[in-house]
Amino acid sequence: MFSHRTVVSQWVLFQLAANPEYLEPLRAELSRIGEQNEDGKFHLSFASLREARLLDSFIREVMRLKGDTISTMRYT
Repeated sequence: MFSHRTVVSQWVLFQLAANPEYLEPLRAELSRIGEQNEDGKFHLSFASLREARLLDSFIREVMRLKGDTISTMRYT
């Protein structure tokens, strides 16, 4: 059975594919808040993801629009 996070992730990816105009602003935000670790690789920490306001808004909007899909995934 799928978890709620899996369902939300699928809908977020679907909405990004259906609306590619959102990709660049989200990519720019993640580039701005991302960090480099000791070996120079880009990564997002929990602290940096807390700064991702645009991404948070996008995910919340997807959840608002597709709440019917999320609410059907219940354990009985």
